[in-house]
Formats: sequence, structure tokens, C-alpha cells
Amino acid sequence: MPTKISRQPGQPVIIAFEGIDGSGKTRHITMLEDELKQGGKKVANLSFPAYDEFFGVELGKILSGRHSLGADRLDAKSMALWYAMDRWNVFRNSNFKDLDFVLLNRYTLSSAVYQSVRAEAGQMEETTNWILELEHGQLGLPQPDLYIVLDVIPATAQKNVKRKGARAYSEKKLDLYERSSKLLAAARQRYLDLAARLPNIRVIPCMQNETQMKSMDEVHQEIIDCLTACGVSQTAS
Repeated sequence: MPTKISRQPGQPVIIAFEGIDGSGKTRHITMLEDELKQGGKKVANLSFPAYDEFFGVELGKILSGRHSLGADRLDAKSMALWYAMDRWNVFRNSNFKDLDFVLLNRYTLSSAVYQSVRAEAGQMEETTNWILELEHGQLGLPQPDLYIVLDVIPATAQKNVKRKGARAYSEKKLDLYERSSKLLAAARQRYLDLAARLPNIRVIPCMQNETQMKSMDEVHQEIIDCLTACGVSQTAS
């Protein structure tokens, strides 16, 4: 039975979209944002890392390989600190008063997934717990009411990313994480493993078969069905 979401007085419902790069997060957040606003809801849409902010600028250098220590060489906890500070910086300067929804393109779960699969052997669970404590316990970042994980196979995800062209933070189409098929496969499996254990994670299968993705409209409808099952209304109150 899906966990029901109840909006606390004066607090927005926080929904974070997750999945490996190329899974369609940005498109689906935009589609959901448009639908919520059409229903009369007040919505904020944030994307992490925030590459135009202080910590995000450094993350862009690290991920593109332009930093003295690239993302493939920095240890898992050091990388997690950069991501955590980027989110903390954005949230401390944001005002969500009177909003109905806050939609997030990547959040704490991204670090818990990507950095735990990069951790030393036998340290996966400890790293995941450390990151959750860092962001929610120590920095006080709010926990999302719901994580929506868009599940795509790595080969398809990499093809989708290449179609985007070069990133704003890099001259290359793929950053250091996106280039590693092994890392993407491990991250995808970690998302699925955590979704089986944590109550606020829902997985939306985005593949029609081994090579073809479902249409955007099909996946969007599954997202809406998921929100409905969790008790989230898309209509004006």
C-alpha cells in the first residue's frame, strides 16, 4: 500500500525526481510543474547542482575534469560534501512560504546513490547513512515527501545525454560520471535497492523493452497515477 502524503500546514509538498542522467527528469518535472500550475497550485522548481551558484561552479569543474581533483579521483565523502553544501546554499536563500509544491531535479538521494557505489569495499551502507545524516541531520535540509525514480537502462541513458550536446559546465557531452557505464549500472541498481527499503521512494519504469523507452506521455501518466496513489492532488484546493 503506497505511503500517503499529507501536507503540513504552511509547508509545501516536496517531490524529488531521481534517476541516472538521461532518464528524463528535467522534461518530466516541467510537465508536472505545468499540470500543477494549471490546477491552481503554487510551485517552485529547483535543479541540483546549481551550476550558477558558488558550490555549483566548483562542482562543474570537478565533474568536467577541469578541477585539480576530478570527480573520478575525489573520495565519496568529499564529493558528498560539495553536493550537500550546494543544496544547503540554495535552500538557505530560498523562501517556500505559501507554496503548494517544491519540485527538485536531484536531491540527497543522488549523493546517497552515486557516492555509496563509489565508496570503499564494504562501506556502501555506512556511506549512505553518513550522507543522509550530513544533509538532514547536520545541515537541516528538509526530507522530501516523495522521491520519484525514473528507471532507464544505462545504454539508453547515455544515448539520451549525448543528444543534449555539451553542458553549460563542460565542453564535453558526458561528464566524468556519465562516461562510466559501470558507474551508471551500479547507480541504477542502487536506486532500485534503496527503493525496495525506503518508504518514500517510488520507481517509474521508463523502458518499453530492452532498447526502447516509453513515450513521455505514458511515463507522465504513470507519475500522475503514482501521486494519486500517494494522496497528492493535482487540482486546486
